[in-house]
Amino acid sequence: MAHPVLVYYRFHHSIGMNTDTGDSIAEDTPRFLELLNNIKTEIDKVREFVSSFHSTLHDDGILESQSEGISLLSLKSYLLLDYNINLSKVILHKVQGKPLSLLHDDVINQLIRERVVLERIKPLEMKTKYQIDKLVTLATTGTVSSTHPLSYKPNPSHLVP
Repeated sequence: MAHPVLVYYRFHHSIGMNTDTGDSIAEDTPRFLELLNNIKTEIDKVREFVSSFHSTLHDDGILESQSEGISLLSLKSYLLLDYNINLSKVILHKVQGKPLSLLHDDVINQLIRERVVLERIKPLEMKTKYQIDKLVTLATTGTVSSTHPLSYKPNPSHLVP
């Protein structure tokens, strides 16, 4: 990793701040180093959480239970998780002061692909919104009353003369 003062200089130079005076660097360096340490600490916490989450998924058999296919909501949550992971890789690359041209094309292509899939499943999600709302209401309240708008359904006996 680059020296913190060099990263500090690059950051201030990229946002147009004057870095000619050594006094401002000397004054801000301790705070900047503190912020870098905080970022490292938070990254370690996120890594620990993601690894425990990943092991929980494998231990509970959630990832293996998709043999009949994958539900729309599961697909969306997996895509959002993967999208955030790839976005974090891009952000980490930029924080380290590296140009995006050094980033693997796979990460950028995967971000684009995931974004397109998320946009394409939106109409499917809108079509199933009624069912999802009904199931969420049923899960939160325990029952759906007969007067609730989500309880209306077609009655085939009304079609027979």
